[in-house]
Amino acid sequence: MATATINISIPDSLKAEVDKAIASEGYGNTSEFFRDLVRDYLKKRQERRLEALLLEARERDNFSPLTKANFEGIKERGLIIASYAAENAGTEFDLDEKLETAGIEHLLTTDEASQ
Repeated sequence: MATATINISIPDSLKAEVDKAIASEGYGNTSEFFRDLVRDYLKKRQERRLEALLLEARERDNFSPLTKANFEGIKERGLIIASYAAENAGTEFDLDEKLETAGIEHLLTTDEASQ
């Protein structure tokens, strides 16, 4: 996988906290720490998007009630997309925001049709 270099500037006090986290949480280096941070951010962002889509459908009364199992299935598939996006961020396989959203919308539509 191709990689890119990103340079960031942070205050010394924040750098000290990052160094502590790297040492105490088993990261091999600063890059591993920040890659993990970015993956977590992208996963949470995708979860927020999924939640927003579900709330929007509910507000439009364009939904059928979901069971916990339905929701967990949809969420799991959304997390797979988020994981893929995080792993491929910045590569030739990177998904743009519109494609990621379209994937989530497709999953929601597919799940509704299968009920």
